[in-house]
Amino acid sequence: DFLQHACVLGKEITDFRSIDFTMITGRSIHNATELASGPGTAVMGSAMATLAWLANKLISLGTNLKAGDIVMTGSVHAPQFLAGGGDVEVGFDELGMVKASFG
Repeated sequence: DFLQHACVLGKEITDFRSIDFTMITGRSIHNATELASGPGTAVMGSAMATLAWLANKLISLGTNLKAGDIVMTGSVHAPQFLAGGGDVEVGFDELGMVKASFG
């Protein structure tokens, strides 16, 4: 992703098969104010569709995903640029939030 400088990861989700990724909402919050949100369908219809596309593309190029690979499937809303430091929360309704503070 061309806008990422770093990535904060939450806990591993092992029971992902029970989650309907099309029905969850992603949110970005800065200093307790929601900057943007969007539906799971904003990412090629579903994060799982994006992951399947990537896996198939890699196979067509003679390689594949490996256990432990981290895949960022895309954003459910337009990029949000912070006006300064503070507390940031990003996450998805059913998956949880990750938090970071910047000075």
